[in-house]
Amino acid sequence: MSTPAWLALAATLSGVVAILGDGRRGVTAAAVALGLGGGGLASLAGGPAAFLVVLGPCLLAALAVGLGGRVRGAGHGRPGPLPGAASGMFGARALRVAAGVAALLAARWLAAHLAAVLVVTPVPVFSCDFLWEVGIVRVALARSTLEIGLGVLTAAVATAAFLILGGGSGTLAVAALALAVPAGGCVVAAVPGRGRAS
Repeated sequence: MSTPAWLALAATLSGVVAILGDGRRGVTAAAVALGLGGGGLASLAGGPAAFLVVLGPCLLAALAVGLGGRVRGAGHGRPGPLPGAASGMFGARALRVAAGVAALLAARWLAAHLAAVLVVTPVPVFSCDFLWEVGIVRVALARSTLEIGLGVLTAAVATAAFLILGGGSGTLAVAALALAVPAGGCVVAAVPGRGRAS
């Protein structure tokens, strides 16, 4: 396989990590994987600078989530559940896997059409589409504010990579702005509580 194909595969695998990750460790691993996978995809058009633009906010989010449970006086280290979070027969992870399979099929169809319209190779576009759909799945099936943060971050990585692929290094500032807000949201969501240390 060519280098673009390997990088696109890495980005797609980062989406798999993002859809399966549970708890603080899972979200931390997903944020790192998204930074590496999405950064590699963006580097196809924007070079090393684009890689760093995508990787930086993801590492910041991963650091905040990873350290969030270790902050003294930050509660019990687990973000609270959302009101009305459903726990069905198969559980949230099974639903995410099923939705992820549907996202793969939808991304393949969408990438073929977008590639024809934009006159670009379909493989990187497919990876961007898949990451964006994984973000939607994570938000839709979120059981905590931290999972919402991961979903928004995943969609933002896809958006930033797509912008850079379409516009090259000229879109780095826009891509950085697109990633700054969700990364900041992950930092805020990483703090599980505001109680004082006893």
